[in-house]
Amino acid sequence: LLIGTFCKTPTSHSTEILGSLGYDFVMLDEEHAPWTRQSLEVEIHLLGKLKTQKSLPLMLAAAARPNSPPNDRMKIAVALGQLGDERAGRQLLEYLDDPADEVRLEAAVALEPIAQRALAAEAAAEVAGAVQPLLHDPVERIRQAALTVLGRIGSPAADSVVLLFVVN
Repeated sequence: LLIGTFCKTPTSHSTEILGSLGYDFVMLDEEHAPWTRQSLEVEIHLLGKLKTQKSLPLMLAAAARPNSPPNDRMKIAVALGQLGDERAGRQLLEYLDDPADEVRLEAAVALEPIAQRALAAEAAAEVAGAVQPLLHDPVERIRQAALTVLGRIGSPAADSVVLLFVVN
């Protein structure tokens, strides 16, 4: 049995309320309501607030939209981080190479809680390898987030990279 609702109002307050109620699904009715491209941010926020693994495919579909603006990619990274699902990690790793600073930052920050959990050795190595180039990012906050992710991985290889970076 699944329990859900329709959402016809693309506003932040209705998003907050619906996202906190624990529904199995929320149908965003774009046919009969004023949803626009600009309201994608509200949709993404709602999916992240649901914090259910069932919204992950929708989040990944939103992430795969071609030519999406940096603000949309940034919001998707934030929402993927709110889900906290390791399967979202693949998209977050892709966002680490994004040309937009805000997208790289939010992807790195979103990886922090995922990296803190006990990752399999292969996954930890993949995350560490993807995050390591961010240690030389021109944006200081991105470098800080990369250090935090590496520190939370807790593997000897990641720890040695952090130690080397701090010493130099």
